[in-house]
Amino acid sequence: MLTLLGAVVIVAGAIYVRTASFGRLLKDQASNLLANSFRGEVTLGEIDTSIWGALTIHELSIKYGGAPVVRIPQIQLGYSLIPLLWREARIEITVVDPAINLQRESDGEWNLMKALASKSPAAASSGSSAFTIYLDKLGVRNGAIDLAPQGANGPHYRFEATDVDAALAIRPRGLEAELTELRTRVAAPGMPPVDLYTALSYRAANGPAKVSVNAFRLTTQASALSLSGIIRYVHTFDSDMGITIANLAASDLLTILHGYPLRRDITGRITLKGAANAMHAAADLAAGNSRFEANLQGDLTRKAPTFNGELSLARLDLNTLALPQKLAGMLDVSINTRGEGSDLQALVANAKISAQSLRVGSTDVGNFEFMGSAQKGNVQFNGSLTNGPGHLNLGGIAVVAKNNQYHIAVDTKHFNIAGISKSAPLTDLNSRAVIQGSGSNLQKIDARIDFQASRSLIARVPLESAIQAQIKGGVIDISQAKILSPSTTVSLKGSAGIAPGAGTHLSYHVHADQIAPWVKLAGTTGDGRLILDGTASGILRGAKGAALRAEGKLDFQSVHLSNVSVASGHAGYAFENIGQSGWPRGHANMQFTALEANGTKLRAVAANARVDGGQPPHISVAVVVRDENNNDNRLTATVVYRPDQIAGSLDQLILVLPDGAWHLAHPAQFTRDEHHITVERLALANGVRYLTLEASISPAAAQNVALRARHRSCGPEAADAAGGTNRRRPFRGNFDNRNIDRAIDRGKSERKWPGDEFPKAGRSEYDDQLQTVNSRTGCDTPSGSKPSA
Repeated sequence: MLTLLGAVVIVAGAIYVRTASFGRLLKDQASNLLANSFRGEVTLGEIDTSIWGALTIHELSIKYGGAPVVRIPQIQLGYSLIPLLWREARIEITVVDPAINLQRESDGEWNLMKALASKSPAAASSGSSAFTIYLDKLGVRNGAIDLAPQGANGPHYRFEATDVDAALAIRPRGLEAELTELRTRVAAPGMPPVDLYTALSYRAANGPAKVSVNAFRLTTQASALSLSGIIRYVHTFDSDMGITIANLAASDLLTILHGYPLRRDITGRITLKGAANAMHAAADLAAGNSRFEANLQGDLTRKAPTFNGELSLARLDLNTLALPQKLAGMLDVSINTRGEGSDLQALVANAKISAQSLRVGSTDVGNFEFMGSAQKGNVQFNGSLTNGPGHLNLGGIAVVAKNNQYHIAVDTKHFNIAGISKSAPLTDLNSRAVIQGSGSNLQKIDARIDFQASRSLIARVPLESAIQAQIKGGVIDISQAKILSPSTTVSLKGSAGIAPGAGTHLSYHVHADQIAPWVKLAGTTGDGRLILDGTASGILRGAKGAALRAEGKLDFQSVHLSNVSVASGHAGYAFENIGQSGWPRGHANMQFTALEANGTKLRAVAANARVDGGQPPHISVAVVVRDENNNDNRLTATVVYRPDQIAGSLDQLILVLPDGAWHLAHPAQFTRDEHHITVERLALANGVRYLTLEASISPAAAQNVALRARHRSCGPEAADAAGGTNRRRPFRGNFDNRNIDRAIDRGKSERKWPGDEFPKAGRSEYDDQLQTVNSRTGCDTPSGSKPSA
């Protein structure tokens, strides 16, 4: 009787839930329940019923803090009440056009979890349910998810055009799920658009939980890779998985990984087999002609995972790597290793690296071989670089402990640096360098450096060298550094601070009785003797870079270089703020005797230059030249240097010529930039004769040059007696046109004087100043009159 009554009730209920009255009732009750249950704002639209046992829910909306989180225009819900008789619930759900905005808030919580959090504490469960719930169909059509794991201002990951077909069974014994199909397009910053397809299943009802990945595919326009396999026991990750790389395009990897160097697509397969405590991984990948293979085993459950395996890279063409420094050659690498996490004391490894026909930039380096091994913190290595008959050998040992002890030796035998650097001279270097000490931090290194070179040649000049230094506390203390050749000695002593803020003080000495070999090394010819002594002090690594002071003196005798010869000379210099932004501040001076250049002979030359170190820098120059007749010619000038312009003033100029001494009447200005050279207010006077120049020169445009010569006397008779005349010749034209137009305005007088080749001087703003100079001759211009043009 009770059974029959229950059946009647269920049938009556099944009929009622298909009525519009039930739809309105359900909407009212559900709306009240949602409003009172969750912290977020959850609302429903209309609920339509169907005689076929289905509901259609319109406009499900979830908001939190006024911001939309979920919007579903339509949910189709199918159900069956009769299975409730045998304690089963069967449901079908299809979600149409859902839009979900998932965002992590500033407190680390997701907005959807906050919105669905209960307003009141959940009541304790009275026990497990004996019901079985079958979600026979879970479908999503054209879904869109916006994922912001770092908040609204962080990167956003979008899953677009998402379709899902799945089924779910919640049994008392466990859960079973079948994802028949999931398709979506993923758009994320820093990666190309990716199409994702997956099909998998989860079983936990009749034994340990396991996952079967029937298909998992990622594809872009250029790449395609897939994963398939099974995880037999989720708890231990006992798995048999395979990743097949049909093609992984270099262009896609470069988009994802900034600076990714390999310019070849990758193909191959990666497999994972075993449980987490005994995982075996293998890889077999190819990129062009190169091959990468790996075979590794490890225990991933330990705090410091253990590993044991082999890796090899064969026939990698270095020309296929896009690096800041262009490389070429063929590289092979093999490594056997085992260890625990990052513990270097537990690492046991053997490595071999071989590079054949190695080329760096435009330099042929040669063949490089390297072998190294590590065991219980002890590292040994040996390497060699072979280039023609020359060899460079590298070897050493290191104890990897808290103080990182090491002993490194580098030997060269008949090594020709020119073989690996075209700009280097021919060398036959036979040397040994040893570095022994401990520590790797610049402040904590305590190491000794010894270098010896013997029976060596540089540009066919015999050479011996010895360097001994100690690195400690961020300072290199150089007790000895000498380079000896048959005619030259170079020495360096002192300390150099290599740690930030450490002081530097170095002294250097060069004594060369014959500079011919070194001049030849510079690509020219000549000889002579020189002695250089100097010091450098300050800081190499300061807060604003280096800040050094250098001073010294240079003496030389019987020097001749190409078409220049000097009997003797001396130079001194002192500059500070070297290494800072802008120019240093300081001065330099030099004196030469018996200087001859291209047939011009001078008894002596003295020059001085001073730089103020300002922004822009001002450079003051003073030069005195004594000619063969013991006449002193003088020049002083000030130059202002900018990267795009050089400007300045000629402040004093005295030229002693056969017709007398020409003096600068007043300072003249000059400017030079990328497009123009200008000279302004240049006026020279020699007694009653004057020469002025105004010029604007542009190599690629019209020229404007006005050169004026003027002769002034006390009257017509004096002028005639002196052969006086005025000439003005302006020149205009273009340097690109050899036929420069000239307009010569000759004076009426046909008399000529030695300066007649100069153009006539017309009226100018300098007349008053020239009159002042003219007055020094003892002649006066008549009162109220002006010099004639």
